[in-house]
Amino acid sequence: GRGEEASTRRRRIFSIALPVGLNALLGNLLGAANSALIPQKLVEGGADRSAAVSQFGVVCGMTMPMLSLPIVFLGALNLVMMPRLARACALNRPAETRRLISQAISAVSLLTLPCMAFMVVVGPDLGRAMFHQEGVGEYLMPLACVMAMSCGTSVLACALNGVGRQRTVAAISLTGGTVQLCFTLALVPLPGVGMAGYVAGAVASTALELGLCLWQVVRATGLEIQPFRWMAAPGLAAALAGLVGNLLFRVLKDSGMSPVPAGLATLAFSLVLYLAALQAQGVKAREALRLDW
Repeated sequence: GRGEEASTRRRRIFSIALPVGLNALLGNLLGAANSALIPQKLVEGGADRSAAVSQFGVVCGMTMPMLSLPIVFLGALNLVMMPRLARACALNRPAETRRLISQAISAVSLLTLPCMAFMVVVGPDLGRAMFHQEGVGEYLMPLACVMAMSCGTSVLACALNGVGRQRTVAAISLTGGTVQLCFTLALVPLPGVGMAGYVAGAVASTALELGLCLWQVVRATGLEIQPFRWMAAPGLAAALAGLVGNLLFRVLKDSGMSPVPAGLATLAFSLVLYLAALQAQGVKAREALRLDW
């Protein structure tokens, strides 16, 4: 504020910049170490070197980027949310802070879960079309769960940053990266495990980060957990849409329809079914997605 001493201002900025910078630096180092170790550990487990690089590329260079395609909105959501949270926190408006966080979590769940359900259905065909690679769908379901949890973790971490908990976010992020690295070192070299060990580590580390972020958000803001609104309603609707969409997609392909029109028809039908399932549970998607910021 006005009249604040320069030394005080520098300390405040430094207390924010240091954990953010260290998180970016050490997080990138952990990610780089993990990426470098996976092919080596696959070779230790008996895989051929070229096959090891191929397996690593299919999971980390094809499947994960493909799953991230429908959720490009998340960065924009976080970009809009953080300054509003910071303003509400600075003006000592805890009720507004909790409302913003709850709205953001609901929006992410409503958008992310059906996207991941749809990608599980069409992912193998989409992977073959995009990369001409058969193995893209091998770990599609657990990696879709990882991506959905990562979206939740991202919005919760953004909330923690918005209320001034940068050190907490850095600690949680580095803890998750360390857990992933431990799984890579311990499981990937085991014969018969291979990339499944990396996927298990991704599930475990992301679930840990999600749980820790939610716990810290509740502690910092007094947010009331709403399991039905955040998870049960969109999760059940997405599961129904995904299961029925999977059946429809297979029937359409077996009837001679090519994957592209079959996928588009499945998308349209699954979207209508998803919205109907939400409506049947008393959740109005339009109201839940109307972010009153």
